[in-house]
Amino acid sequence: MAISLSFFPILSALLLVFSRVSEAATVVYDFNITWVLANPDGAFTRPTIGINNAWPLPIMTATKGDNVIVNVDNQLGNQTTTLHFHGLFMNGTTEMDGPSQVSQCPIPPGSKFTYNFTLTQSGSYWYHSHDTGQYPDGLRAPFIISDPDFPYKFDEELVLSVSDWYHDQMQTLIPQFINRANPTGAEPVPQAALFNDTQNLTVAVEPGKTYLFHVVNIGAFAGQYIWFEGHNLTIVEVDGVFTDQAEAEMIYVGAAQRCSFMITTKNETTANYAFVSSMDTSLFDTIPDTLNWNVTGWLVYDEANANPVPELLDEFNDFDDFTLVPFDKMALLPEPDQVITLDVIMDNLGNGKPYAFFNNITYTRPKVPTLYSVLTTGADSVNSLVYGEFSHSFVLDHLQTIEIVVNNHDSGKHPFHLHGHNFQAIARSEEEAGDFDARNATQTDYPLTPMRRDTFVLYPDGHIVLRFQADNPGVWLFHCHIEWHVDQGLIATMIEAPLELQKSLTIPEDHFDACKAGGVPFTGNAAANTVNYLDLKGANESPKPLPAGFTARGIVALTFSCIAALLGLAVITWYGLADMGAASQESENRRLAQMDRDAARDRSEITEIPSIDRSTYPESTKLFNTLRSHTFKQMADLLPISYHSIGAVTFDFAKQAVSTYLATSSHLEHAVYQIRSASQTMVAFRYIWPIIHDGKPARTPNDRRHFHDYFVTNLPSSSLHPDSRSSSGPHHKLPRSASTPHKEQSGHTPAAAPPMIGASRELTVVRIPLRSAKHHFGVSVSRGTRPYNEDTYQAGTLEIPAFARRAPISLTRAGSKVTGGGGTSADGASGDPQVFYFGVFDGHGGNECSDFLREELHTYLETTAETFELGSSLKNGRKSEGAETSGDSDLSTKRKESLDNIEPKDEEDVKDSAHIPERDENGRILNPPEAPPLESEKPVSADSNKQMVAQMEQSLIAQWKDTVGGYFRRFKPEHFSLVDSSTENPVSIESVLMYSFLKADLDFVTAQARKPDPDNHSDKPLNADDILGEPAHLTPSSHRIGGPTRFVGGSTASIALISTPTPTPFWHPATPSTLIVAHVGDTRILLCNTVTGLANPVTTNHHPSSPIESTRLRRYAATFVTDSFGEERMSGLANTRAFGDMRSKRIGVSAEPEIRRIEIMPAEYSFLVLVSDGVSGTLSDQEIVDVVKEAKTPEQGARDVVGFATELVASQRHFVKISSEWIEDHET
Repeated sequence: MAISLSFFPILSALLLVFSRVSEAATVVYDFNITWVLANPDGAFTRPTIGINNAWPLPIMTATKGDNVIVNVDNQLGNQTTTLHFHGLFMNGTTEMDGPSQVSQCPIPPGSKFTYNFTLTQSGSYWYHSHDTGQYPDGLRAPFIISDPDFPYKFDEELVLSVSDWYHDQMQTLIPQFINRANPTGAEPVPQAALFNDTQNLTVAVEPGKTYLFHVVNIGAFAGQYIWFEGHNLTIVEVDGVFTDQAEAEMIYVGAAQRCSFMITTKNETTANYAFVSSMDTSLFDTIPDTLNWNVTGWLVYDEANANPVPELLDEFNDFDDFTLVPFDKMALLPEPDQVITLDVIMDNLGNGKPYAFFNNITYTRPKVPTLYSVLTTGADSVNSLVYGEFSHSFVLDHLQTIEIVVNNHDSGKHPFHLHGHNFQAIARSEEEAGDFDARNATQTDYPLTPMRRDTFVLYPDGHIVLRFQADNPGVWLFHCHIEWHVDQGLIATMIEAPLELQKSLTIPEDHFDACKAGGVPFTGNAAANTVNYLDLKGANESPKPLPAGFTARGIVALTFSCIAALLGLAVITWYGLADMGAASQESENRRLAQMDRDAARDRSEITEIPSIDRSTYPESTKLFNTLRSHTFKQMADLLPISYHSIGAVTFDFAKQAVSTYLATSSHLEHAVYQIRSASQTMVAFRYIWPIIHDGKPARTPNDRRHFHDYFVTNLPSSSLHPDSRSSSGPHHKLPRSASTPHKEQSGHTPAAAPPMIGASRELTVVRIPLRSAKHHFGVSVSRGTRPYNEDTYQAGTLEIPAFARRAPISLTRAGSKVTGGGGTSADGASGDPQVFYFGVFDGHGGNECSDFLREELHTYLETTAETFELGSSLKNGRKSEGAETSGDSDLSTKRKESLDNIEPKDEEDVKDSAHIPERDENGRILNPPEAPPLESEKPVSADSNKQMVAQMEQSLIAQWKDTVGGYFRRFKPEHFSLVDSSTENPVSIESVLMYSFLKADLDFVTAQARKPDPDNHSDKPLNADDILGEPAHLTPSSHRIGGPTRFVGGSTASIALISTPTPTPFWHPATPSTLIVAHVGDTRILLCNTVTGLANPVTTNHHPSSPIESTRLRRYAATFVTDSFGEERMSGLANTRAFGDMRSKRIGVSAEPEIRRIEIMPAEYSFLVLVSDGVSGTLSDQEIVDVVKEAKTPEQGARDVVGFATELVASQRHFVKISSEWIEDHET
């Protein structure tokens, strides 16, 4: 018979179909579920649920299209069980899904059960128990389904499971967790993290190959950050959905999520590489000291190579799975037919135990499995009442588009999973974004091809929006996949097309056998009522809610407690008024005598301490109880940890109590012996220590250190005029008339040698106000066109150690003889050259914040440096006094000879290399380039108390997280070590600056939060915002912060610190110096290059449009708006970094400074300029510098810049006004 060629396409298609059918196989697994012993982390052996007497469990594998049969034999003996095949749709076989009391009865001990289903999907999945919180005991493992049509090429396939691990069994942990003794619902923290149910995993790889990794998080609680050092990840699948390739450095895999990625190995075998999984500790309420939240494995290229220690990370930079695009390009589903809104709530019920809720309903298992109720309730199956209130069921019509909106009213993450489907994730907010508002969202706001998966992470206090099509009739759970939250009841039930199920589904007989063996009813409604399906009497219910007020029992208990208290007071009063008997009097006398003997013995171990002036301490009536458990010396040893061991409230109380007793005691040690409580003792010592440190009394609040708006220097005693000239050198231009004698005991600021002073001149140490040194400093302030000025400044010197790079050896080895024009050494009490401090503060919303920074920021810097015990950068390796002889050394002679041999170069020789700009005939620079900010040098490590530093940094970050939240939940400030004392991260002046800025900002913001809001006129008591009666914090200088009402404005700030390696001031043309700038907002700091005359900025503007800021605040990009002038703003603010602005802290408007260290060579720069944005927003950097260059003195330059900017703003306003009038006149 002849066959027409036209039939060949049809024939080939039929042959292809039949070939695929013939390839499908039946895969059978026989699982005998038993108890075994396991110790995967090497720390504790415990009973674990195994399969066929082995653990870890087998990885299930199959191919798309296969029929899978799993024969389960429960031989646990003491527990029921089930199996759920996570992520599989179970199309047409919803009875095989596995959740206990949902799609089946639990399998009793000694019973058998068969799961039989066909695979219509491929990718990464897993199987686990879905009964009574059981799977963390070990009953979980990956399930990988191959696909002949996998879209990408690879050489080899590897499976990598990650999980947390507990040492206790779930049947022990769950009752402890859901317990009245745990009212906050703090989840148990795991003891370890595992790779493939072990630790120190090694994976052998070959060079130049592409490996497909299937990563499955089979854990109970912790999400995992995963990265491979030296290798990039190419994501190709999540939760069984193939995706377009996406490159990632790190991925985040929540509990129950899966991710497949490809890694191409390197072409050489010279090294092995670590890969790490780090548990997401933000989920943990507490972090035990013994917890190692990381687990490490290695890609082994060569077993002969050592396996390296993983590098420390500054932050987690995980890939955002919301941006993935499905490979099949499935379009956004249409507008929903049904919207289900679920609010996540964590709360307590009437029994005092913590539970989890969707819309105030906590899931309680029905008496009859929900699927069996669907099949046995006839037409009533479409009524959700049949399934009971506490199964929280929603009936879905067949083929409808369903939208689930989940609003998180909890402060933790939740990975939500839907059985029987994957869903389109069409919206996910950042943290703290609040509930979803459908009024502000349309179809066009969602991705055209949304990513799909079956488990999606919801962020704290945020929301997600999910869509799927109800095309798979069955009973499907929607729940958080943190197992503790499942146990607490964070579950809803989707009843999908119940009438369709009744037509098509038949339950296997062995499923009913499990119900019979366990005594579980399998017909009727949720209450097992088979007569009236809407009668739920006798159904399982959750505990009753907490009562709204006092119960009768509570009222009775309170009444009797009050009566008992009154009787107790009466007895105490009666006893106190009674005469003391002779025996009691004698006993008391012996006790007092023994106390005196003990005190005398302890005082013998203590150096004598001077008396305390009682007049410097306030009177009070409170006294501390007697402390006799520690000597003074022992308690002093506790100082490094004292302040940070307890809260600030206790600290303030202890200060008052100690001061009170000091007012009644003549010696300090008596006060010490009057403290008994250990926690209060440590706080009190932190307060007392400055009093006895170095044997000198401490400064009281009335004798606090005032800001040094002067500098200390040497002036010739014979100088009669500020411009006195001498034949030995140029004039010094320091104002003798403004100088005052400087005494060492009045401060630790060291003396500095004046420039150009000859060696023969007798020198006197004097103070000179910086404002008076007009040849070296100038300032000008103007309110411009505003009615008042919110900007301010500060300039002077700080009492902090030097941070300059040590002077070159050629400078330190010269003899003491000083030639004309040299400088003379005059180290002060601290032995360091003084550090100069300049700051400009630009307030907004008022001047309260900028004034606070002017008066207090320098104190935060000094206090932090002192508490860090920061050392000087100049101390190491300094020569002892007298080590060098006077006169020129050999080195000096050689240096002179070298200088004589140097061939001078003229302007033309250096013009090209110096990049000198072209100028016009008036000397103006033509087309000045817009210079980027100067590059920062690396921090220079300084000696410090690293343990103290780490504790202070951790405490500060915890305070930001707990007080403000939002952005600060993931806050990891630059230059913080945040690890133990073995860290390699340097503690430096940069660390001090970062801590000081953040601490000052926290104090200011919390102080405002404690004050009444003048804009809130509700009926609240006047002290409603007070905490312990304190409406404001105290600064390190003991000043209160701000005024009586809440200030919601803020301030930007830029400060410059200048340190020199020698006592010669930084303005001396032969002096190198180190400039460190800390900057927040859009205030500006500029340097003028001496050679080119160009402006070199050392700060950047922290605006929403800045690349640095848009990256830092990418999670809060939704708050960025563009105003009518085309400027981008964040929550109405022009700056994304600022002090104050308390209403915008949660979205990232922080005061973490941008810090730069600039090493300045002698005469490299002509001058330094600090301006507020009123100037920098009007004039360009080069215009500012050019105006200053034309002035004769810095003071004139400051006035000219401010005046020019003010005039320019006024002329612009005038131009706009005239233009507006012209437009109106011409009706254009």
